[in-house]
Amino acid sequence: MAEDPSRIAAAARDSARIAAAVAARPRGVRRVDEAALPLVHASPEGRALLTAPGAGALVLGRPRAQCPARAAGAGADPEAAAREAFAAC
Repeated sequence: MAEDPSRIAAAARDSARIAAAVAARPRGVRRVDEAALPLVHASPEGRALLTAPGAGALVLGRPRAQCPARAAGAGADPEAAAREAFAAC
């Protein structure tokens, strides 16, 4: 989580590290928190994430007063995808 704009690069690196660890897990059903299902499947950003070629990232800005963005990013690798998504804020 990036608390302020100066932490976006670090958050993108952290996201890439976490994504790599998740990708190393056995393949199969992707676990998604039940509360996130409407966001992932019903929002334009979620659909963009699901159809993105290569790596994808979904960012939800909080608190809304600071970053009201909800964005999907795609890239050659998880860090590039996270950077693109974080750029919305």
